[in-house]
Amino acid sequence: MEKTHLALVAASHDAGMAEVATSVLHNVGNVLTSVNVAASLLADKLRQSNGAHLARVVRLMKEQGDGLGEFMRHDPKGRRIPAYLAQLARYLDDEQAAALREVDNLKKNVEHINEIVAMQQAYARVV
Repeated sequence: MEKTHLALVAASHDAGMAEVATSVLHNVGNVLTSVNVAASLLADKLRQSNGAHLARVVRLMKEQGDGLGEFMRHDPKGRRIPAYLAQLARYLDDEQAAALREVDNLKKNVEHINEIVAMQQAYARVV
C-alpha cells in the first residue's frame, strides 16, 4: 500500500512538472513565433529599402563634375533632383521609423521570454 502511495506521489509530481514545462514551452514558443515574424518583416523591409536610389542620384551628380550647377539649373533630370531627394528623405524617415518599431517589438518579445524563463527558474528553486 505504501509503495503504491509513493509511486502515485512520484507520478503526480512528474505529471505536475511535465504540465508546468509544457506551459512554459508553449508560452516561449508563442513569443518566439512573434519574434520570428517581426524579424522576417524587418528583413523584408530592409531588402526593399530605397536607399539604393540615393546612390544612383549621387553617381549622376558626380558624373556632372564641375558642371553640376549648370546641370541642376538647366537639365530636366538635374532640376528634378532636389524634389526627388526631399521625397526620398521622407520615405527613408518613414522606413527607419517602421524598422525601429519592429526592433522595439523584438526587444519586448525577448524581454517577455526572459521573464517567462526567470519565473520558471524562481518556481524551480521553490520546488
